[in-house]
This record gives sequence, C-alpha cells and structure tokens, in this order.
Amino acid sequence: MALGAWLQRIFVQSSRVHICQDVAATPGDLVDLIDRFIDGPMRYPLEWDDFISWEQANPNVEAARREIGKHEEWLFSRDSSKISAYSFRVVEQRNRLAAIVGRPQRPLPTLNATEQALIGAAE
Repeated sequence: MALGAWLQRIFVQSSRVHICQDVAATPGDLVDLIDRFIDGPMRYPLEWDDFISWEQANPNVEAARREIGKHEEWLFSRDSSKISAYSFRVVEQRNRLAAIVGRPQRPLPTLNATEQALIGAAE
C-alpha cells in the first residue's frame, strides 16, 4: 500500500484526527448509507458522523440530513422511546429518498403510543 493511501486510511478512521469523507453525494448513496447504518456494518467508524455533521451539496440529501439531524440527540438518549422514534424518522427519510431513486421501501418500525407522541410533537 502506498504511503499516501495508508495515511488517508489512518485519518479517515482516526477518532483524534479525522478527514471527513463524502459519503452520500446522491439520494441513492444516502439510501445505501442509511441501510448500512440500520443493518451494519458501516464502512468505517465515523461514516454516519461524516454524513450527519457536514452540509451536503445535493439538495435532496441535505434536506434529509437536516430532517434526520433535528432529533439526533434522541439516538444517544437512555429513553428507548426516543431511540425508537429516531429510528422511525431515519427510515421515513430513507423511504422518501428510495422513492426518488426507484428503490424498494423498508417497513417503518412499529411505534407505541409514547413514541408516536414524540413523533407528533416533533412535527
């Protein structure tokens, strides 16, 4: 492996010094990324962070990123209802983009009353 490629791999995967990667240039790329986020494995540990933390050039991808990012703190909650509601939002955005690019829909997670109230209050 060439030194340049080795260094790039180190900086992409490092948790201390990180080079942001363009992980979702198109709606189809984002559908794939969300599928990896849900099903695993990610291509590298900070792949989701590279998407959610950085503005995207594609307007459809950026709109989805902003919508998903509105409640990102739910993903890190100790409240399982918030985690489930976040998962619902991610799949909802994934399916919106999948429709644009002609991909199959994923079933939306089933929500209990508390989770449905979170989704309703967030709109």
